[in-house]
Amino acid sequence: MCRKKKLVKLATMIAWTPAVERSSVDKWVHDDGRVLILSDAAHVFFPCSIQNLAVAVCDATTLDHLFLNAFQEIRPERIRSMHTLELSNIDFSLMPNGPAQEARDESLKERRDKELNALDFIGSKEGDNKEEMDISMRL
Repeated sequence: MCRKKKLVKLATMIAWTPAVERSSVDKWVHDDGRVLILSDAAHVFFPCSIQNLAVAVCDATTLDHLFLNAFQEIRPERIRSMHTLELSNIDFSLMPNGPAQEARDESLKERRDKELNALDFIGSKEGDNKEEMDISMRL
């Protein structure tokens, strides 16, 4: 008996998987930027292909490299901005009694009466850099 027949005879379960070639997806990132597909979801190889794992590892490594570089490029400036804002908030909140404190309190009362957020854009004109602030808050 040939070796293949012996192996088939000894098997307790045989699974048959069709080798169907499927095309890969051309676009891996959704238009809104919130969904990314990787590995077999993005580029399909045959089941049990030795490339499946290699491609998944390469995708993960590439994403890691891009993420870390982007993180290093983006976050330090944002953290410095947040630190400056925090110090401004502390100064604003702990202002000593006097004319500046009274002007602050009056301004807060006026914003409250207009049903505005009392702490939005302290020290800036109404709406200055709002779009930039909204974007940076998401980073």
